[in-house]
Amino acid sequence: MLLDDITAASRAKRILVDPFSYVIDFNTLAASAVNQAGQFAVNADSDFVLRYSMIVSMSAVGVEITRPDYLFTMNDTGSGRSLENTGDHVLNGFGTAQWPYVWSEPKLFTASSTLTVQLTNLTAVAARVVLTFGGFKVFYMRGYNRDNAFFLS
Repeated sequence: MLLDDITAASRAKRILVDPFSYVIDFNTLAASAVNQAGQFAVNADSDFVLRYSMIVSMSAVGVEITRPDYLFTMNDTGSGRSLENTGDHVLNGFGTAQWPYVWSEPKLFTASSTLTVQLTNLTAVAARVVLTFGGFKVFYMRGYNRDNAFFLS
């Protein structure tokens, strides 16, 4: 499992992990919008391991939408793969700050890759939607890289 490998590599001083979050801010998700896209680019200096995801949706300043009705899809350019086979409801993949959605298995995004998220607003209410992807950066120590830092005996 990825976390076991990361823990072993960290203890062996092959990598350094540092907590980090990437944020996608849909400043205005239009009402009844179709496939409005947002993205973040993983920094070139490190890989990123995604552990949890959260959503905040506001219809106006200080007015939270507690059960947002949106569909989402995600695409990772590093692996060239979609993370769903079709649009999924945000309540199935995003939690709140109080109860984040914890991924069953963390996802590694390679340095300089981009995660693109497309949202579809199924309601007639425009909103500001902020998606937070929390986890940690993986920095490789001198002499190590993604190919030789993990799976060493």
